[in-house]
Amino acid sequence: MHRWQPMADLAILAVVIYLFLRWTAENRLRVMLLAISAMFGLSALASRMDLPLAAWVLEAFGFTAVLFLVTIFQPELRHLVMRTEGWFRRPSSRDDPADACRAVTEAVFALAREKTGALLIVVRQHSIRELAGGGVEIGATPSSALLQAVFQKSSPIHDGGVVIELDRITRAGVLLPLTQRTDLPAQFGTRHRAALGISERCDAKVVVVSEERGDVTLVHRASWRHAAVERELVDFLSQGGQPEAAGPGPSVRRLLFGHMKQKLAALSMTALVWALTLVSSGTAIKDLQVPVEFTNPPAGMDVSKPSATQLEMRVRGPRWAVEALRPDQMTVRFDLSRGGLGGTRLAHPSDVVNLPPAVSVEWLRPDEITVNLVPARRARMN
Repeated sequence: MHRWQPMADLAILAVVIYLFLRWTAENRLRVMLLAISAMFGLSALASRMDLPLAAWVLEAFGFTAVLFLVTIFQPELRHLVMRTEGWFRRPSSRDDPADACRAVTEAVFALAREKTGALLIVVRQHSIRELAGGGVEIGATPSSALLQAVFQKSSPIHDGGVVIELDRITRAGVLLPLTQRTDLPAQFGTRHRAALGISERCDAKVVVVSEERGDVTLVHRASWRHAAVERELVDFLSQGGQPEAAGPGPSVRRLLFGHMKQKLAALSMTALVWALTLVSSGTAIKDLQVPVEFTNPPAGMDVSKPSATQLEMRVRGPRWAVEALRPDQMTVRFDLSRGGLGGTRLAHPSDVVNLPPAVSVEWLRPDEITVNLVPARRARMN
């Protein structure tokens, strides 16, 4: 096993944990999934420590929690699956976030000019299925004409809100919880109170069009502001949600420095999993025979008559790491770039054995290897 493999192993684990934290942004679902993972992890640890009763109880609680999760958290799981499907769906022009943003912006300001009331909820990471009641399923690509038609007074669903999720209109005519705040402006009507009510409970972005004044109000996280021009609405929908096409610089910065809390949490959990694995897996010993390679001989020199072409070793470490070692994938390499003509003694061969972290060499034979460096032509004759 090469030195990069354990690092790659940990890196993959950290990425998986990070994606788990990003996908389960709904706090209740995340806590539940973490609790289930902890139960199964503790069950495995108890089994390793010969505590069968504790292991059985923890495993039973874990399976019970899984059934509870599937029953109670159906809306959150559905939202999680929808977000995951978006990664594998073949991109097309109709799924372009910029197209959806343009359609919403065009429709909102057209409705504002006509003083036609409207309420649009753009879902981000938190599912709103438990918060938004009623309505009809649509599943259509956002377009200005469709949105304007939904909010016409002749439409039977014009009084409710339109839900836009993953750049698709998923429902229309939904009813939202109203805020109980008493410090709102007098001109705020039912749509504004509904927008604030949903924004107090999730991270959705809400757009309200007033039918009395034709104002456009942008609501997020229980705060609001008015949008006088289309650019303000575009910026509101793009920031922290599904951004417009951007240059490579900002994308790289977001990739490296975005969501730092989840990244730090993923690194901490990876370290914890690694530590628990070392503690719970037990210790194993394994004898190996590893081939020897000599690299970088001085120019014009070749290796002749090495004292050994294989090393015998005994290693000790965590059972899972030791059992994963395969002699056919291991090689001991000696760098001969500093060797000179004649005999060269290579001491301490254990220094050049690539082993995973926490795996150590118990003994190694031979203790040293001697090679002769001779002119290349002479080596071929030998």
